[in-house]
Amino acid sequence: MKRAGLRVAALIIAVIVAMGGTALAAERKTGAAPEKKKELALEIGYFKPSLEFNAHYVVNGLGTGDVSFKNDLGMGNKNAPEYRLWLNDCLRLSYTEWDFKGSKTLTQDITWGGVTYPAGSSAAGDLDVYYSRLTWLRPITRSHAVATDWLIDVKVFSFDASITGRDAGTGNTMTKRKHFRGVIPTIGFRMETNPGARTGLGLFSEISGLPLGKYGYFYDAEAGIKYQANEQFSIKAAYRIFDLNLKEKNADGDKAQFKQSGPYFEIAYKF
Repeated sequence: MKRAGLRVAALIIAVIVAMGGTALAAERKTGAAPEKKKELALEIGYFKPSLEFNAHYVVNGLGTGDVSFKNDLGMGNKNAPEYRLWLNDCLRLSYTEWDFKGSKTLTQDITWGGVTYPAGSSAAGDLDVYYSRLTWLRPITRSHAVATDWLIDVKVFSFDASITGRDAGTGNTMTKRKHFRGVIPTIGFRMETNPGARTGLGLFSEISGLPLGKYGYFYDAEAGIKYQANEQFSIKAAYRIFDLNLKEKNADGDKAQFKQSGPYFEIAYKF
């Protein structure tokens, strides 16, 4: 299954990161500098966004304009958790997934993957989204008041979009599925106030992404407030925007835009 495969990939990355940390610690033991204590932190977030997913899928030259899975197929918003694992405040592994479903009586003909679903018939949409990223934070400035970092990361995404309904040509029920996948290296910037405080309030923001020219763009950003309850436990409240616009390298111009924006909440514990 794709979901299991992505989770296995995330686990492999985590193991590699852990092995790298162990090797680095062993190397430091041979030098004059004292070994820095390794710190591990787990963050569990909850994203409450509004959905926008538009896609274009052509087969044998047959296809309408973009299909709006929300407006045309009645697909609704869906909340989702996100898991982030930190190592030494400089490496972060994140993972989240969504499973959207919707159905609606079509108000116009739509053509998807070479199949035309006629107006007046019922059609159902299914969208599975998997998103993970491995981020390296590189310090820019450090003070008691503000800390800033460069973000260098690799984003991995997968969209599985399908439509099921009555084929206008044959009258049979047809399901056509399109997969959009990619691995994109991106850069970004992060800022946090009162970074070393053991208790109290602070502000934070980060943005990462990359323009892809004629192939689209990819951005993930959030900003909000953080409350540090003690050295181990903290909570965050933020507003987050996730926007991926992708056009494939084929003659048909298959493309997709997946956009999520809304409140984001998070609890964190440092071991």
